[in-house]
Amino acid sequence: MTRINFNPYTKDQLCTIVQSRLDSAKEGLDASKAKEVIAPDAIKLAATRIAGISGDARRILDICRYIS
Repeated sequence: MTRINFNPYTKDQLCTIVQSRLDSAKEGLDASKAKEVIAPDAIKLAATRIAGISGDARRILDICRYIS
């Protein structure tokens, strides 16, 4: 078995991951029913914190689940 280490995600990459998850959740909804669940500033703050600590995308997704 060979262990593969991945580089941590950057703040911009983490923001993109979260935003794409939110956009995919809005697919299939009417434009009138789709609302902003998490403010963009909250996503940037969480991404900045996680990028500084670990860069793990799973952690930011967990945080965003608790925020909403």
